[in-house]
Amino acid sequence: MNSYVDNPARTIAYRHPATFFVATDNSKARLRMAIDPKLKLLTVEEVAEIFRRDRTTIDRWCRERPGFPKKIRMDPVGSRFLAAEIEEYIRQCIANR
Repeated sequence: MNSYVDNPARTIAYRHPATFFVATDNSKARLRMAIDPKLKLLTVEEVAEIFRRDRTTIDRWCRERPGFPKKIRMDPVGSRFLAAEIEEYIRQCIANR
């Protein structure tokens, strides 16, 4: 078996924009999994920072604005937005001004 599976307590995981690596501290073994850059996720706080608004404003826009991107529910307490959908929404706002 691979060492990163044999001893998960010694596993170090880190992310690169397009690749997820898993490496161990005692070997150079790496597991590489390609991730589509279009699937980049943003937190509600990051989206609020992009629009220079409060988190509650972003939550209200999700409920009240029909064209605003919908959240992706990751777990019971966390949600994310697709960065590509946020970019497209901004482009639509610019085109409609």
